[in-house]
Amino acid sequence: MELLKRSRDYNLVGFIPTARVIGIAISLVSLLALLAVGIPWGLDFKGGAELLVRFEKNVSDKDVRDTLNTNGFKGSQVQSVGDSGSTDMLIRIERMSSVTDETVAELNTLVKENIASLTQGAPSKDINISFDKNEGDQLHVVLPQPVATNPNDGSAFVQEIADLKLIDSQQSALRSVVQKLTSVKLRQVKNKAGAITDASAITRDEPYQGKVKYLVQFAGISQDIEKALTTDLGGAEILKVDFVDATVAKELQGKGLIAVLIALFAILVYVALRFDILFSPGAVLALVHDALGALLLFPLSKLLGFGLEFQQPSVAALLTVVGYSINNTIVIYDRIRETMPEDVSATLTDDQVKTHVNKAINDTLSRTINTSLTTLLACLALIFAATGTIRDFAIVLSGGIFLGAFSSTFLAPAAYLFFRNNFKNVGAADDAKKARTQEDRLKGIV
Repeated sequence: MELLKRSRDYNLVGFIPTARVIGIAISLVSLLALLAVGIPWGLDFKGGAELLVRFEKNVSDKDVRDTLNTNGFKGSQVQSVGDSGSTDMLIRIERMSSVTDETVAELNTLVKENIASLTQGAPSKDINISFDKNEGDQLHVVLPQPVATNPNDGSAFVQEIADLKLIDSQQSALRSVVQKLTSVKLRQVKNKAGAITDASAITRDEPYQGKVKYLVQFAGISQDIEKALTTDLGGAEILKVDFVDATVAKELQGKGLIAVLIALFAILVYVALRFDILFSPGAVLALVHDALGALLLFPLSKLLGFGLEFQQPSVAALLTVVGYSINNTIVIYDRIRETMPEDVSATLTDDQVKTHVNKAINDTLSRTINTSLTTLLACLALIFAATGTIRDFAIVLSGGIFLGAFSSTFLAPAAYLFFRNNFKNVGAADDAKKARTQEDRLKGIV
């Protein structure tokens, strides 16, 4: 099937200088945009939570998003899952913990106000409150260990029991202080009797070096979200909660970059072995152009507010773009090699090489258009029919397919012509010069 009937060969090589300028411009603009604007990282790469929620009745994405924004969960993503009659929704939010720096500040104030009950007569300088956002809905409170004085008898056992009673009193005092917090509530669970209680929300380690470390666990964001959605939109039940903390997110960023670099290096080696070292730079440069062009979609989305975010499927999309583009490039390179004279020792002029390359590009042009267009139509269907990360994947892949067809047709052959003209012909000229010199010497001897 030929969309372009070949009554003659089109002068595609003649467009290469213009295509080179366009390719360089796309790459430079993308680099500048990435440095100036940055990439809108998704929850996979900056941390957050994903909740699967089931509603008692059908609600709109907008209503759910408005409710979340009203209750302080801004930057949320909401999408329906399941068939048309499903009431399940997938909610992705940036904030993982119900505890904030304001919570820690409020607790510090309450501790100072209730210092006597918390220290039980011990020095107050040993009090410490620590909070790590990566640990979720909990914080650590270190209090000085209270020690009983003048027990009824001097035995070690009685002393230990008296000390434990004071620590129990300290833990009860800490619970009373934490319960006064207005921003968060202690975690509540059902006990054996079926009653809801927060008795297990505060636990402690064994006393160590005159200090007691307490772990305070609060009701998570899932409970806050469930309560807000139930209040505003009717019954809502959270079926599943997944977290990605900031540490894992940074690790994913590094691994995603490494995956793309490994793919580019492997392709460089493959093309050098499969064809010729002069083909390799063009293949890799074309792929770098495609990857940068696809990445340009993200800062543009950030500027224009399209909502496109870089998620884990985006890495898969970039790798797919790299694989799809190199496939087109390999086909064109293979046809260039077939079109060139079989006599490898033949010295070709620049115009002759361009003629062979132009014919090879024309021979594969219909194939490049057909394969790119069919895949692009499938991606467009996903863009209009799908939502969430699948839609984002399709958008990145669509841009990459278009750029891949452009780079394979023009940029990769342009790079091959450049390296052949500037390196291989130089070697051929040197060989010819040496041959003439040797011939002249022989003539002189004769």
